Amino acid sequence: MKKLKVEKAGCWGTINGVFQQLPVGHEFVAVDVPPAFAGRVSVVGEVEEQELEVATPGADDKPAEQAEQAEQADTSAKSKKAK
Repeated sequence: MKKLKVEKAGCWGTINGVFQQLPVGHEFVAVDVPPAFAGRVSVVGEVEEQELEVATPGADDKPAEQAEQAEQADTSAKSKKAK
């Protein structure tokens, strides 16, 4: 994986879920230099492969359940007051 930096305008991609023209100076990680970006980006460095940690339901979901139950109780209390 390579860390790339946009050197010239004309590169398009997604930043925070929004497809847009990548600003000059924007850095991102890619497996290799995309052919459409050739001559417009420079390789800043190498990045080691990273693993993403994904939360799974289990013993740690108790606080989330309690927060959800408290929110539901709060919502039902408000609806009773409105009646």
